[in-house]
Amino acid sequence: NSRIQINDFDPIIHLNANLMKKLLILKEWRSFSLPSFPGRSVSKWLALCAALLVSAHVFAQSSDRLTIDLKNASLERFIGDVQRQSDYSFFYKDSEINSNERITLSVKDKNIDEILSLAFRGTGISYRIEGKHIF
Repeated sequence: NSRIQINDFDPIIHLNANLMKKLLILKEWRSFSLPSFPGRSVSKWLALCAALLVSAHVFAQSSDRLTIDLKNASLERFIGDVQRQSDYSFFYKDSEINSNERITLSVKDKNIDEILSLAFRGTGISYRIEGKHIF
């Protein structure tokens, strides 16, 4: 008989046979894995994703820039203008804002933090920004 019999009492041959079976199984598994892409295609996809992320970040920053032009306006009017021009929402108690207080503010293409600092300067009003909410 030309077939080689594996003797269960010989541990080295037994280990080699088990190892060969595992290697065959791994080889079959590899054939079912996802196809690999050539290096250039991956590089192009990564470059495209990076460009989209950068453009989204720039767009998000530019959309947060506001223009406010108010003369002797109430704080409620100022808050309404900011909410209309942006995605920001204000949360405050009526008792925290003096309805008789007036502001004059003229800014162009400024971010929300700069605008709030200028608007509330000298009023004693403090604020914090969390996402698109102003408290």
